[in-house]
Amino acid sequence: MTSKKFINKSLKYQQGSIYERMAVSPEDLLNIEVPVPSIKIQKKISVLTKHMIRLINNSFEAYNDFLRLKKYLLDKLFI
Repeated sequence: MTSKKFINKSLKYQQGSIYERMAVSPEDLLNIEVPVPSIKIQKKISVLTKHMIRLINNSFEAYNDFLRLKKYLLDKLFI
């Protein structure tokens, strides 16, 4: 997660100095609360994601079919 809100929250737990490597201790990092959508919302996201992947795959297949057809037609045109 790289949202500004998360980063700003994490920086409060930062330890170290300018001269050594700044870090957040594992204990502090594990205690940061990260909001997670409900199971119902997660399932909706999953269904939507699967649908989008299917559409993308179908688009790639159609594009590849087009390229094969183009190659075939160009080969036949210049025989």
